[in-house]
Amino acid sequence: MNKTVLTYLVVFCFCFSLSAQEIIQLDVKPFLAKRAEQKGTLVDVRTTPEFNQEHIKDAIHIDFLQSARFDQKFAEIDKSTPVFLYCAAGGRSNAAAQKLKNMGFLKIYDLKGGFSNYKKIRSEK
Repeated sequence: MNKTVLTYLVVFCFCFSLSAQEIIQLDVKPFLAKRAEQKGTLVDVRTTPEFNQEHIKDAIHIDFLQSARFDQKFAEIDKSTPVFLYCAAGGRSNAAAQKLKNMGFLKIYDLKGGFSNYKKIRSEK
């Protein structure tokens, strides 16, 4: 009887931990609002020239295309705190989000339309 209960408990915990991993795509305003309300890490996954040209304030730079460095830098970030990702248009950040999910990050926010959408919305103000 105890083995059965223990087995169910292990299976439940495993299923719960998998369901706790989320990738949430948000438009600019909800992305910025969520970032303001939650402590987390804002990461620009574009290339170095793209980042150096312009980026969102307080973003750190981890180039998705430099795979070894990407893995190394994200290994230094707490997997239980939210990660807010963006790239130029959304493709790389989506791929980065999938990779982070596989690495065990629990809460990942991906900016829909990337930095280009951010600039468009910010210029409309």
